[in-house]
Amino acid sequence: MTQHDLAVEARGTPTGLALYVRRITRRRHGAPEAFARRCADHGLQWIAIGGPWQERGDDGRVRTRLINPIDVCRRYMDALAEAGVEPWVWGYPWLGEEEAFADAMASCAGDHRRAILDPELGANPSKARRGDGKLAAEAGARELVGLMADRFDACGLSTYGSGVRLKWFPLYAYARALVERFEGRTFIGGQTYTVDEQAVDRSTADFARAAERVAGEGWRSKIEVVPNFGTYSRVGGKVRAKSAEELHWHLSGFVDDGEEIRALIGWAENFVGREQWKVLARWADWLHRGACTLPAVG
Repeated sequence: MTQHDLAVEARGTPTGLALYVRRITRRRHGAPEAFARRCADHGLQWIAIGGPWQERGDDGRVRTRLINPIDVCRRYMDALAEAGVEPWVWGYPWLGEEEAFADAMASCAGDHRRAILDPELGANPSKARRGDGKLAAEAGARELVGLMADRFDACGLSTYGSGVRLKWFPLYAYARALVERFEGRTFIGGQTYTVDEQAVDRSTADFARAAERVAGEGWRSKIEVVPNFGTYSRVGGKVRAKSAEELHWHLSGFVDDGEEIRALIGWAENFVGREQWKVLARWADWLHRGACTLPAVG
């Protein structure tokens, strides 16, 4: 285990700025070492690489596919760790296929035992707000977290920005299981990618209240809140990268209301170009230093 890995293990939950990485290609990302240097040079402290993606087909069967092949995940995660950037693996699970998902996550992660669950529709495909459907979803959440605890040292959860308010979504089942199995080494957070500042504040406050509800007073020692920002916008029904200025002001919305934010992760790296990398570098430095004054626009 490297000195960086020892420091990560001691810290438990991530800190600083991060990005999700979707499908890796040599043309876009370069060699693993080059990509890792780019992340490190721009101050990113952790990166989440896409692993398994489960979905149900028209025939009703749930299949486990890989966003990136196992060898690609491992090579890029190894390079990130060598560059001092904390590597995580993320995946999209589906109810009823918990063991296949946990096994695939562990295969992708290799020696890097840090994972992010991204359960959305697959957490409760029935969308039942009560009864057998909701009970099955809650049981599935507990089972999946238990399986992850057998394979990983730290595990977080990212989902709908309104996930706390969606009655059909088993947010509390996930959060309670994460605190029980990964106390001090877990986090929850909402995906607030293209919404206004008011929605960002509401989501962050919702997840903080949920954390306190499952972990009690002093909850930050047991579970963190890590909001998810967006590097893209939706304009006229189309998706495009946020401009550098748009990205700056979007990030400002996560910290301007006095909430203590120790880590942020953005969806996704594929929308980040040269000017956006500059913005991320300024914000990564700001988060790392715990500065009081927000970074300048440009």
